[in-house]
Formats: sequence, C-alpha cells, structure tokens
Amino acid sequence: MTNLEMPIFSNTCGKLFTDKVIFASALRETEIDTREIKNISFAGSVKTSSLLFLAVPAMLIFIPYFFFHESEVFLKFLVTVLGVAFFTIAVIKAQKSYRLKVNLKNGETITWNVWQGNMREANKFVEQVKNRLRRQA
Repeated sequence: MTNLEMPIFSNTCGKLFTDKVIFASALRETEIDTREIKNISFAGSVKTSSLLFLAVPAMLIFIPYFFFHESEVFLKFLVTVLGVAFFTIAVIKAQKSYRLKVNLKNGETITWNVWQGNMREANKFVEQVKNRLRRQA
C-alpha cells in the first residue's frame, strides 16, 4: 500500500480500498484481497453463559403442575404467569456477542468479535464491503 492510496470507506471496523479490505480489531489488522472474499456478514448470538439464567423462570412455569392440587387453579395460574414474565425478562436481558464473519473462496471462515457499541459501524462496514463485492462481480 502506498501513501497515495486512499480508502473508499473507513471506520472502526476497518478500511475498504478498491482491491482489498483491511479488518481492524483491538489487537491486529488483517488485510484480505477483495477477490478472495466470497461473502461477509454481521451476526449476533446469545452467550451460552447467560442462558443458564433461563432455568429458574422455566422451573416457575412447570412447578405448579407438579406440586399444586387441581383445586388451586388460581395459584397455578399466578405462578405460571410470574414464570413467563421472568422468562421474558431473562431472554430480553440475555448477553449477546456480535461478530463480523468473512467467508473466503477457498472455504476458510474468519471471524472478528465486535463490541456492542460498534454494531451500527459494523453494519455500515459490511454493507460497504458487500456493495464493493457486487461491483466487482
């Protein structure tokens, strides 16, 4: 890369040039030729450690059917509604991890973790790279 070469697009996730993409992370930068990239995506998933907290509200949903008698319908309903409410809150508050995923034409997949505060920047970066890949095809 020469000093005269200017990026088409640049943000905290990396830089996009006419013939290559430089992905930036906290520890390093990785340069990939755009002809080698098959697909790029931005995805988020729930961390498995936060799914552990779903067990307690799930128990509240099913316990009334095993411990309460048929005559205690209101109590069953109340505990089940409480369980559903806590389960919903646990799902909404679950910790998520976000990553950029690059599929190369040779079958290799490279991923970079993205901080939750950079979600918008990562989406913009992925769209710019996808637009560049479409123009090259």
